[in-house]
Amino acid sequence: RGPVSETAAAPALVEVDWRGRTVRVECEWVGAARAGAPVVVFLHEGLGSVSMWRDFPRAFCDRHGLAGFVFAIMGTWWRGRRILAEQRARDAMPLTQFVEMLNPERPVRVPGTAIFMARDLNQVPSALLHALKHNKALHERVVMMQVDTEDVPHVLDDRRLEIDEVGKGFYTMRVRYGFMDEPNIMRALALCRVQHFHINLIDTSFYIGREKLRPRGTGFLRWRDRLFMFMNSLALDATEFFRIPPNRVVELGGQIEI
Repeated sequence: RGPVSETAAAPALVEVDWRGRTVRVECEWVGAARAGAPVVVFLHEGLGSVSMWRDFPRAFCDRHGLAGFVFAIMGTWWRGRRILAEQRARDAMPLTQFVEMLNPERPVRVPGTAIFMARDLNQVPSALLHALKHNKALHERVVMMQVDTEDVPHVLDDRRLEIDEVGKGFYTMRVRYGFMDEPNIMRALALCRVQHFHINLIDTSFYIGREKLRPRGTGFLRWRDRLFMFMNSLALDATEFFRIPPNRVVELGGQIEI
């Protein structure tokens, strides 16, 4: 509501009418344009805030003599992710409890290693529950892998992996990267030998959960439902992002209402 000044020196919040609803937009002008130079628009809804861009927009515009307009639609992505996280937490089973309940004779344990990509090493990934439900079997060695991005440019190899034994053939593995590192799970697994944790990739399968979101119709505004589900559908495929060989990946999932 109202114009946004091109002389703004700090991020500001403005309200915009969109299809009869008020949307709060955070914005900031950076750089000083040459006469006739175009304005560069910086938008990354996934970052959630103008400040998360750090100094990149200003440095880019100063370097090229341009003016930049940085903005973010506040709340949609982060609120949607929070709702998903809360729902997963309600439905999840603690990993230690799951391992304690396992019978030594059932389910059947088959040779090899299964690596389940996990968001929280304290909880059982939904992909594992789906695999157990349909296959009625578990691998001899089951690894829960969580990938963290730390607030540093790079993470050295001696801090890349953290492996812990849970019991009954279950392990947790935390893989760390810096925000400028390019995740590569296969290279990270090559470091396992340093911790005397040997993985034969020929006998290893990666399990990745895939979720399809459906609107519940309550709690979250319907237009934000659709916006968040659209943004979520644009997320890079985990197999590609983590550089996992596609022929070693099994995808399992279900539907979640938000």
